[in-house]
Amino acid sequence: MTGRLEKTVLDCPDPRALAAFYAAVLGMRVNEDHDDWVVIGSRPGARQLAFQRVANWTAPGEPRLHLDIRVDDVEVAERQVLALGATRLPGELAGRYRVFADPAGHPFCLVFGRHAGGWEVRPAGVDDFAACRDIAAGLPEFFTPDTVDTIAGDVTTHDSWVVTDGAAVVGFAVVKRRDPAAAEILWAAVAPERRDRGIGTALVTRVLNELRAGGTMVVEVKTLDPAAEYPPYTATYRFWTARGFIHVDTIDPLPGWEQGNPCAILVAPLAVGR
Repeated sequence: MTGRLEKTVLDCPDPRALAAFYAAVLGMRVNEDHDDWVVIGSRPGARQLAFQRVANWTAPGEPRLHLDIRVDDVEVAERQVLALGATRLPGELAGRYRVFADPAGHPFCLVFGRHAGGWEVRPAGVDDFAACRDIAAGLPEFFTPDTVDTIAGDVTTHDSWVVTDGAAVVGFAVVKRRDPAAAEILWAAVAPERRDRGIGTALVTRVLNELRAGGTMVVEVKTLDPAAEYPPYTATYRFWTARGFIHVDTIDPLPGWEQGNPCAILVAPLAVGR
């Protein structure tokens, strides 16, 4: 048998209150709302974290499970979770994590700094542009020489992020802001020798979190449709859909693309409009 983790459930005395706390901390939305059961997720319909009412609730004395929540600026994040009702607890590893209790007493950590693999995600700077071009040039199964030149130009003119391992740039993402509420991830790539280590996931998560914090409500990605049966981009399509992007349309030909290369239009909602 091979199962899959559907969601994490936290017992608590007030599901709605605790759901509101974690929705604010994680930038999620409420997708199921009942008196004794509330579920939140990062997109409509997602069931990632649930809260279940338990009678005669007492906070866990010696918990065996806790949530790790990665943040970009731990000082800002600490002020925010404390304002939402969290409590700082003893236990800290300098430069890695700080420990808190949520309003119901469950422990959680704000994780920051370098990832366990030794790499970190940050905004790209001028000194990173050449490395981004080199990464794209090292992926000929994804990018033609003309495309590499386009990427090199886009990195310098649009919002970009890089993943670094020590002094080396090992991945990048480029975002074009369509308007204050919409953006497109134009390019994202990880050096071939660093793929399948979670670097791409961390990069995209950071980008989406920053876009959400800046008021972006929807993000678009264009990639080759699986109907083209080209394995490298079939894997790329799976990467995006596994991270909450929804396939809303296929265009063939997309202006600027060759006939026979169907373009899959994927979108991810970051916020709910009113």
